[in-house]
Amino acid sequence: MNKNFTTLLNEAQFTYEILTSGITQLGKVNYAKKGAYFSSFISISTGLERIGKLCVILDFYIKNEGKFPEENTLKNKIGHDLEKLYENSKNIIADNGIELYFLRNLDSQIHKDIISILSKFAKGDRYSNIDFIVKSKNQSDPIYDWYTKVEQVIFDNRVTNKKKENITNNAKFIGDLMRESASALYFGETGEQIRSIEESSFKTGMAESNIKFRQLYVAQIIRYWVEILRDLQYKAMSFRQNEIPFFGEIFAIFYNEDSYLITRRNYERLR
Repeated sequence: MNKNFTTLLNEAQFTYEILTSGITQLGKVNYAKKGAYFSSFISISTGLERIGKLCVILDFYIKNEGKFPEENTLKNKIGHDLEKLYENSKNIIADNGIELYFLRNLDSQIHKDIISILSKFAKGDRYSNIDFIVKSKNQSDPIYDWYTKVEQVIFDNRVTNKKKENITNNAKFIGDLMRESASALYFGETGEQIRSIEESSFKTGMAESNIKFRQLYVAQIIRYWVEILRDLQYKAMSFRQNEIPFFGEIFAIFYNEDSYLITRRNYERLR
């Protein structure tokens, strides 16, 4: 079997696995599980970088009639910058006449914020705690940014008033019930202290109500890249079919309508 084919196949399968792992883990994040934020961010940012670079490779392959790019094209010009990869994707779409079936772009504010947060994380924000201790010039906190720009926005705009009322009432009930027998001491995503059971219960309810939406937005970003990759694969196959895998089959779970994606929780399971 052609070595280029198997190498690209291995890369795509690996990328698929870390993306499905990351988006599944994203469904578990809350104020008490900050490690879940980091593990999901690591997988999702790495996966987006890799699928984006697969698109860059195929675009170069098509424009250069079956020749693969050299290291400089990917490493020095793009690096770990997801925002730069996204901007470059617009050129790829235009140059190859790609018509996207689902989202035509990722220019909505929440998509742009997610890409920005994950891009900064990939470039160094994953060390935010260490950066603070050693007084680094980089003092950005990816969990704070995610909570204020994604979680709070989702809760304010996508969660129904009825659901919000139920979360508030349930938190008050649990707080009153356990007031004499339990207390809480956590730090929220923005650094605030959470001392009461009522407050911790509300935060838990908020996080759970946001799961399907936070996963949906990330799945939409992945699907955007999958659409581009699917289109490029056919054009690339016209040069040497034995070098290019069917990427669309590997990432098939993401090539679905929002109505399906919003019901999905565990992306690591085939069904």
